[in-house]
Amino acid sequence: MHHYKNQVRFINYSTSIPFDRGLLDDFIAIAKDQWTVTTDPQYDHYYPRSINVFFANRKEFDIKRINELNRTRDDERPYDECAEPNPDLLGFYAPCQSAYTNPVIFVCPEKIMELSLRLNRDGTIHEKVGTIYPTLLIKVILHELAHWLMDGRWRRYCRCRHSASWLTHGFDDPERDDEWYLDILNLGKSHCSYRGLTDRFRKQPWYTVIEESLANAYALKFFKKKQQKRIADAFVSVQPPQYRAGLCWDLSVRDLHATMESWAEVLDDWDLEELIEKSSTTTFLDDLSTSLLRGDKIGTAIDFGNQRDDALRKLGITPWCDRRCKAGEEETA
Repeated sequence: MHHYKNQVRFINYSTSIPFDRGLLDDFIAIAKDQWTVTTDPQYDHYYPRSINVFFANRKEFDIKRINELNRTRDDERPYDECAEPNPDLLGFYAPCQSAYTNPVIFVCPEKIMELSLRLNRDGTIHEKVGTIYPTLLIKVILHELAHWLMDGRWRRYCRCRHSASWLTHGFDDPERDDEWYLDILNLGKSHCSYRGLTDRFRKQPWYTVIEESLANAYALKFFKKKQQKRIADAFVSVQPPQYRAGLCWDLSVRDLHATMESWAEVLDDWDLEELIEKSSTTTFLDDLSTSLLRGDKIGTAIDFGNQRDDALRKLGITPWCDRRCKAGEEETA
């Protein structure tokens, strides 16, 4: 999926259980093949392949999550009616936090510690809490990092150093519509929150199943030691079905990355929206979701783009790639 490593920076924001040197060493040992870690407060966090992970206490974590949900709302209800704290949510990827130029991740160590204690007490995981907690914490971090990797929007909308410069540059461009920028400004959204098609796809029943299962499959690939793998697998096995489906992706690291990349690309695609609008029955995405929830193993990489194009052709619709090829042939004729 990547030709070079991504970078992550860990920040103890408001947690009473800080991410310490021991946890940092554990993360590096597990994820060193694909991630580099920086602790330098002056590092260039605007570099497009880096992301901040904030560790927040329960109160701050819930506030940030509600703010995120409110910023992606599609109705006019008051903020306090739009979202409620999710007691089972341990971390979340936030592309829409207007306080930050780039997308960020929030993780709640307090919730993960409580979960570790509960899984130990009820016999779900037969390991010491001191072993369960760091494994689950790193698993949650990797899961959220997977969401970031599968969001192609951040690559395009998060390359400037200040949101003000992005807005003023847009207003000075005579070819852009000022009302578009003002709408975003009035909604309280930063430029990195404009995710377009993906927000509409998130309402589809198949979206959460595929997205969350891939994120879990990505996280599980990092745990090579038997004890850590046993803990991570046991945790995923008691998660809700769409998360538990992560155990169904029986792919090599290379094939999993290719599938995630394909998923990210197809979500940022108008052809997929046309397929959903024109299909009178279920799509290949519904079928995949059903298979995952049923527990079927997925043993080969999936090219979502090719499957989308095949489905469009069956409906008598010419995919964009075919139109592009035809236009190229006509130019050379």
